[in-house]
Amino acid sequence: MAIRFLAALLAFLFLGAPLPASAEFVSANYVDLAVSGDSVHKVSRHLIRALEREFSGEIGVNHLQGYRYGDERQVVQMLRDGKVDIAILSEHLEFIAPGFRLSAIPFMLSTWDEAQRVFGDEGMALLAGDLEERSGLVPLGLVPRGFRVITSNRRLDSPDDLEDFRMRVPNNSTYETLAKAMGFKAVIFDIPEIPGALVGHEADGLASTPPTILYNTLYLEQRYAYNTRHIFSVAPLVASRSFLDSLGPEGERKLRRAAATALSLGWQEGRRSNEDALRRLTHYGLMEAALPDAMRLEMINRLGPAFARLAKDLPQSGEFISLCERATGRSASSYRLN
Repeated sequence: MAIRFLAALLAFLFLGAPLPASAEFVSANYVDLAVSGDSVHKVSRHLIRALEREFSGEIGVNHLQGYRYGDERQVVQMLRDGKVDIAILSEHLEFIAPGFRLSAIPFMLSTWDEAQRVFGDEGMALLAGDLEERSGLVPLGLVPRGFRVITSNRRLDSPDDLEDFRMRVPNNSTYETLAKAMGFKAVIFDIPEIPGALVGHEADGLASTPPTILYNTLYLEQRYAYNTRHIFSVAPLVASRSFLDSLGPEGERKLRRAAATALSLGWQEGRRSNEDALRRLTHYGLMEAALPDAMRLEMINRLGPAFARLAKDLPQSGEFISLCERATGRSASSYRLN
């Protein structure tokens, strides 16, 4: 910086050249709601590096990690108040963007490639198209967390085994509704409370992504991992409209390019980290078991109508289901109310 300024000053003194206008330094407060091992951490690192490249180092990112800064509602309020500028939230945003209920479409996606086709720009627009109008937050993309799997302290061999099974679910009405539709008894615990709930036999199992289960040692009180891949979890990357306006049009373009770079790398690395975590869970003694076909079919038959009821009041639900059909080549008629 000093060398560049000195060179410009000498040019001005001896050649009469004007001093170049220096770029305005940008400061950004950034929060990610990530738990240990979450692929969100990887996207955060890539985002910060990409921002530094786009802004040629003229940016300072104050990275505030984890839920200690609040849950979704608290961080959303901080974004609105100008205390936070950029954030990766979680999929539990139905309180300000009801369309996020659609992201929990069960058993529709079976591969990461399908998920990436669904949760690109078109899918984001359907899930979060009204987010800015409702909250002043601008969606920049969807961070892949991966397929949820089910862990259990006992074998699950038939639909009857689900009736007294206490499934931990996040504090989210959509996930609670779907867990109950599958036949589980839904019990709500936040991430820090899960180990105690498993040790104290207040919960028999949970549904989460393999990295979250692995790096938070949630497998210690569990015996089986059922690779159900029933829901693909995504987390929205957002910025406040006031922050984007403060950057100006060119600064906003730089931020969007940085976000696109980070998300592209996130899809590549997220797939690898999820596959690696599942292998390591098996190595650590959590036996990967196949869900019996009859049981899987029963879950699908129960979840289709339950999801259709959740989606019936969302005007974009038909478009989102059609997007899933195009991305997978499979019919999703069971997710529509006739």
